[in-house]
Amino acid sequence: QGFSLSLAKILDIQITQPATGLLTNATSLEVSGSVPNEADTVVVNGVAAILQGETFTAGAVPIIEGSNTITAVATNTAEDAGTSSITVVRDTSPPTVVIESPAANQTVTSPTVTVIGLVNDVVPGTVSAHDCQVVVSGRFGSATASVNNRSFMVPDFELVPGPNTITAVATDPAGNVSPPFQLQIVRQQLAGQTI
Repeated sequence: QGFSLSLAKILDIQITQPATGLLTNATSLEVSGSVPNEADTVVVNGVAAILQGETFTAGAVPIIEGSNTITAVATNTAEDAGTSSITVVRDTSPPTVVIESPAANQTVTSPTVTVIGLVNDVVPGTVSAHDCQVVVSGRFGSATASVNNRSFMVPDFELVPGPNTITAVATDPAGNVSPPFQLQIVRQQLAGQTI
């Protein structure tokens, strides 16, 4: 009596979108990639993908807060199979921002002030420029602050004579936006000063 031995073939599947390491605040992702024509089905974290030629797309693959492993599994009727995995991070926590200087309700006589504050977000280590962007705005417009070691600063922030509202807003790479932090200061014009 004879027997035959059939070896399963590995299907070369690759996730091309999103990129591994993606940081997002979305609840689900569209996952796509390449797969050989021999594949009959592709399933991504339980979501059936649509096959078109040598590509697959799975819409609305759910992700949870924190680190997520996304795995695409290709199979066919000959029991061939292949997998590809990436890791993405879901972050829905907005950063926080506080203006420390100038103080609320402070009166100044100069046409500019240096705005200094603190910014915080859920990141490993300390918050720096690649972790958060801080924009400070007032009546003359807005300026992007330099961010380093959980602090931010905008030198020479222009003020108009009289009351000024200064607002700081932080945005993290996932797109989460802090609640605005606002304070009022007054630029007092001294006798003999020109506008």
